[in-house]
Amino acid sequence: MSNPLGRPRDEELTAKVLKATYELLSKHHYHEISLVKVAEVAGVSRKALYSRWQNKIELVVEAFNFFNPPEMPDLQGSVKQQLLDYLEQSVAVSNQNPTLFGDILADILGSPQAQAFFDKAYTQPRWKIYSQILEKGVEQGEFSADMNIPLVVESLSAIFRSRILQQKTIEKSFINEVVTLLVR
Repeated sequence: MSNPLGRPRDEELTAKVLKATYELLSKHHYHEISLVKVAEVAGVSRKALYSRWQNKIELVVEAFNFFNPPEMPDLQGSVKQQLLDYLEQSVAVSNQNPTLFGDILADILGSPQAQAFFDKAYTQPRWKIYSQILEKGVEQGEFSADMNIPLVVESLSAIFRSRILQQKTIEKSFINEVVTLLVR
């Protein structure tokens, strides 16, 4: 990946910064972390950091995507089980640090630009995977042919975001109940 000036990005430096970000997020509250702190922990210059990420939300989302990428699971066997497994994987980060996503969501609410970035870089790739899994379930006859896939995807997201904002752990049994309710 290149920056806007065409200079190649130093992938080793990028990985070091993303690792430092992820480690800081596992030990500190979101509001306690700054780009300056990440630069210090990663052992890189502030200039190097600011040349790659304009703000904290961009850095945090890239770190999440680096360590928990939105990847399509192998759809062998039960599609419902694949959906359950993917949802469980998707909420694992929020279960490890229940306040983290609530803090991120609160932070982006005041900035349409941050909301748009979060939606494009974090939410949409995961929604696309949810949709693909549900479409596969419909194709294989495991799910109803008249399922409103966009509504189910948005409902799944809304239910999990609500739990995250309430700082409640999202248990496997809860995920199963939600999928059983929404996916038929």
